[in-house]
Amino acid sequence: MKIETLANPPIREAIFTIVYKNEVRLNVLQAFSDLKSIRDIYRNRKNNLVVEHQIQRKNKKGTAETNLNIQELQDGYILQPSDSNPEKIIQARKELFSFHKIKGYSNWETLLEEFESVVRELIKASIEPIHVKEISVRYINHLPFDATWNLREYFNLLPAAIEGIPNNIKSLFLQVGTTRNELDAIITEAIIKVGQELKFVIDLKVSKQLDISLDDASLWDSFNEIREFKNDLFFSMITDKTKNLFQ
Repeated sequence: MKIETLANPPIREAIFTIVYKNEVRLNVLQAFSDLKSIRDIYRNRKNNLVVEHQIQRKNKKGTAETNLNIQELQDGYILQPSDSNPEKIIQARKELFSFHKIKGYSNWETLLEEFESVVRELIKASIEPIHVKEISVRYINHLPFDATWNLREYFNLLPAAIEGIPNNIKSLFLQVGTTRNELDAIITEAIIKVGQELKFVIDLKVSKQLDISLDDASLWDSFNEIREFKNDLFFSMITDKTKNLFQ
């Protein structure tokens, strides 16, 4: 099936995520980040910390006491080629593994191949099998926006036109959830200011529940299913006038 694409897509960030069925141990994540193939590219490594709140209640001589204990625990690693303005980031955490492409997006095939290569390294670093319960792909698109535009000429998913409310939309936040077969999607639209420019944001996240091993070849078929649904959603949301902006 031919998938529609844009010559110059307005992708601000692409995020591929794998959520584990059971937590991956910290020593496995460290072994992964220590692999030469990873260290040669992702030279900057930071600990990913989570804050844990523990409430302890004691009864001392009939008087109730409540103590709040707050501590930072290491949840994994954040890996990137450089500390400033990175083009890509890996989050290798106990409960999930995510790959963020921030700059230099070329096409889906190249990005999926790069993501698959780092996942193979994670498999290599683990002695025990890693099981997957969910995968997702999220694309954050920043499209140009001019306050003088009639948005209905550029975008199809907008609030209904209501008599008495002017059609010149100046601000917007809209979120819709939908499904197709075994795929769940969250669509978010917003108008935001980036520097001195207004942007129309189309944020698409499509996920799928799974129960397979990380080294199961069907994992990558599922990612391609997600891609097809994500693209169908995106191109249903924009008009030909918008498509022409990126050809």
